[in-house]
Amino acid sequence: MAGTAVQKPYVMHALWGYTRASNIGHRMSDHEKGRTNMDKHQLAQELRQRQYARGLVEKKYIDALSDNDIIESYITCSGCGAKFVPLDDLDLMIKRARSAEQFIAAIAPHTH
Repeated sequence: MAGTAVQKPYVMHALWGYTRASNIGHRMSDHEKGRTNMDKHQLAQELRQRQYARGLVEKKYIDALSDNDIIESYITCSGCGAKFVPLDDLDLMIKRARSAEQFIAAIAPHTH
């Protein structure tokens, strides 16, 4: 059809979150639908829940981590200690995420 614009599928951007066609790489669960942006405490709680479910570390050690510490553990290389995400961008990434899974998907392109 002449004159009609071709709509591009939307994709996940690390800093600005999902745009249209947000199912690329991550399908939103019913839990995430309608959910507002996260704050650090919400994200830290979901990351703790992921760690509990994996059972690799005792709960008391996970609970001993501050919100910042558990979040930083996901953006820090265990080999060299480098941060994958600049701390200036971290707050925006957290705010844009609707779940721990979306946060992890957003930081994945930055890992090394």
